[in-house]
Amino acid sequence: MNVVPDHNWESFHYETDDGLVFVAFHADADKLDRGKYPFCARIIITIKRPNPNGGPDRDEAAVLWAMEDRLCELLEKQSVSCQLLGRLTHAGVRELVFQVSDWGPFRPPVGLWMQQHADYATDVSEHDGWDFYFQSVWPSPQSWMLIQDRRVR
Repeated sequence: MNVVPDHNWESFHYETDDGLVFVAFHADADKLDRGKYPFCARIIITIKRPNPNGGPDRDEAAVLWAMEDRLCELLEKQSVSCQLLGRLTHAGVRELVFQVSDWGPFRPPVGLWMQQHADYATDVSEHDGWDFYFQSVWPSPQSWMLIQDRRVR
């Protein structure tokens, strides 16, 4: 089971009342069988030393990347049917956005991972469906235009 699609990732940002939101997302997520992954899990990690844009400094970014890798390794090792399809960084938090087939197999490795990283404040927000993904992760038509423009450069 490949938890992290290994190609076709894109990035963009948008602004909310709380500041900038930096997004990385899998650009083929809209082609997945949504019925196979009916649930959305947001793994929310509080950044210890956020910069003025709400993201981590270079050293903490490396720690957060390693944490993400470790979580995905645990999920793959347990053959959990899920896909990491987005990453949001904003207002002092990093959110890993998964679409999940079944909560039962997903929760134990996530709980173990949280225990292994008790030095970070983490939370899990569970949702039905794909609404969160398409409202907060997937680019708007205007953001798609900017992504396309960036590709042409």
